[in-house]
Amino acid sequence: MKLLNQNTLFLGVMSLLLSAPVLAYDKNDEQVIQQDIAKMHDAMKKQNGQVFVDMMPEPILKQMAKSLGMNLADTKALLAGMASGMSGTDIQFRANLAKIKVYQSKTKRDYVFIPTTTTMDGVAVEGKMFGVKDNGKWSYITWQDRYKKWVKIAYPDIQKLP
Repeated sequence: MKLLNQNTLFLGVMSLLLSAPVLAYDKNDEQVIQQDIAKMHDAMKKQNGQVFVDMMPEPILKQMAKSLGMNLADTKALLAGMASGMSGTDIQFRANLAKIKVYQSKTKRDYVFIPTTTTMDGVAVEGKMFGVKDNGKWSYITWQDRYKKWVKIAYPDIQKLP
């Protein structure tokens, strides 16, 4: 009887462990995100918009281009030019990694929302950044509600969005 109870307990614990969501997000991902944010800070200081465009999720950029009626290359050039064209503007960016929210899609794709504060010419705006790990690479976009539809088209497995 005692052996049966131990086996039942073991099976119960194992089924709980196997059914619990397991996030693949780990310390390595955390370090990569920290390094990428450092690159963003550096690019902002240098007014280098191309760095931001290169870090954006390609599938979302494709949806953006489609909605603008432009090809992908022209959309990337437009975005890089807009970011680089802000020279002379005092812009500061801070990401609060202590409050990062980590999610996993139905297909086990990791994605995050990172609270941000962007200060431009002394005016601070609270926001968030969306990060997604696609094919082993993290990419990011400053979150706006209008991007929800693009994310859901670009990544049909991602459904939980703010």
